Amino acid sequence: MSDDESMPELETPFELTNKILIDKHKLPIGDVNKQFDEANIEVAMQNRQKALQVYKDNQNEALLLISDSIEMFPRSSLYLNTRAEIFRFHGDVQLAIRDLKLAIDRNGDNVQFKTFKLLSELQFDCQDFSDCIANIQKALRLENDPTLKELLTEAQKRNQELQKRQQEFETQQQVKKEAEKPKKPDTQSQKMNDEIQDNIKNKYGDNPAFQSPLFKNLFNTAQNMNDDKAQELMGNEVLMAAFNDPDFARKIAEVAKDPKAGAKYSNDPVFMKAFGAVLGAFK
Repeated sequence: MSDDESMPELETPFELTNKILIDKHKLPIGDVNKQFDEANIEVAMQNRQKALQVYKDNQNEALLLISDSIEMFPRSSLYLNTRAEIFRFHGDVQLAIRDLKLAIDRNGDNVQFKTFKLLSELQFDCQDFSDCIANIQKALRLENDPTLKELLTEAQKRNQELQKRQQEFETQQQVKKEAEKPKKPDTQSQKMNDEIQDNIKNKYGDNPAFQSPLFKNLFNTAQNMNDDKAQELMGNEVLMAAFNDPDFARKIAEVAKDPKAGAKYSNDPVFMKAFGAVLGAFK
């Protein structure tokens, strides 16, 4: 076997010129305080032309070329707009928006129509309809563009729909929030309950069995109650529900003062059941 036959075929060398690795977020944005040199105008324009020729197939090379132009003339909307278009073509929307906003910030009242147009189109795609509408209106003040007028109508329509959905969502969240809030007793009931709790605590201490409105009417007849009896009462679900019902406490207080008053509550099954439990517990 000859040497030529035994040697494996060599791979094609890696061509660095077609594989430029760059961090697009770190590309220069230019120093606005730097004095520009008119001698660089021709070079900057040539860079732009080359970038426009290659950007579809070689984004990185195009970005490096146009970024050089931006460094030479950092206030130029022409170069910032061009780089934004390259970013947009390759899906780097936020970087494109950044460059367009730089062009606006750096040019004051002399912003180009194309800058506002490009920015509004990108903001429409991002569903940032409010800013989109504002920039379309600025663009239309500079140039009457039928396509932008159509975009304005669509942006306004979608913005209204978005605001409506947002308002409906906020309303639903508010209703949900209100529904999750614990219900507060009315002021008068709360005041009465606070007085009851203070009296019970002063008389019996912190045993939880005594922390209920009904004991306002019963603790005077239960002087000798001990903890065992209290625990027994806590096991009676009907009784404990009554103890924690200010309305029941009011009714039984009325009956305690005047037994005849019980007649008007005789048709109240909930009251009578709880009242029976009370009588059974304290007999």
